Amino acid sequence: MRPSHKIRKMIAKMKHKKLPPGVQHAKIKLDEACPKGTIPVLRVVDKDLSKNVSNLYKPQSNEGNQNLEFAGIFTQTTPDKKYQSNLATISVYNPQVGPHQYSSAAISVEAGNGADFNQIQIGWTQEGTEVRNASWWLLVYNDDNDYDSIGYFPATQFNELAGGADKLQWGGYVLSSRDDNTSPPMGSGHFDNGVYQRTCFMSQVELVDHNFDLVDSPTGVQTAMSRCYLEGDESYKNDGKTGYSFCFGGTGGSESDCEQ
Repeated sequence: MRPSHKIRKMIAKMKHKKLPPGVQHAKIKLDEACPKGTIPVLRVVDKDLSKNVSNLYKPQSNEGNQNLEFAGIFTQTTPDKKYQSNLATISVYNPQVGPHQYSSAAISVEAGNGADFNQIQIGWTQEGTEVRNASWWLLVYNDDNDYDSIGYFPATQFNELAGGADKLQWGGYVLSSRDDNTSPPMGSGHFDNGVYQRTCFMSQVELVDHNFDLVDSPTGVQTAMSRCYLEGDESYKNDGKTGYSFCFGGTGGSESDCEQ
């Protein structure tokens, strides 16, 4: 199966983008490779629903004995103008996390509510938590300044996302047990607003609207911060490289640390 004509036109518009200064491609691989043209999809069965499988599906919620926190940006649309994609360049770090914790940076597409909530989330996670990932194609920017079509998520598994996404989200997540006295670092473990050499960031933030037009300066962007974790510098940089970008993260720690 190949991407549709609309998607191939969109890929052509995205080509020849340059990475921001000082940014290199991260080399990432799966412990167990998937067949060419396919992507790992977590299949949730009823017995999993009471476990932590639902964590990434409900980014703003705190359920059970866990704290899930988010810092970043998001956009929302109306049912007649659903989003068709989102994009970003994500900086990669290796934050230190404890047992029953994780820290991640990811982009997501979302649709539906309650039991009908669907989300595809792509990014990196420290601690080995699975990436929750709908027909939506995964495209990865390569060393030749082009995009590789890695594979697609079957629409049959994500009914609410079949016509597009209601919400797009970019940012960082951390999870910790409510029994923990501390929460893990997010991103680089530091937040210096606008200092991208030290703070985790996403650049070239873009979206594809309901007409399959590529939007390189999203409007209606909203921000989110949580306890120890901050977001800032969300703006378009007209330098031919960075595009729309923002930074996010924080040290984590105890409640008293967060209050300082």
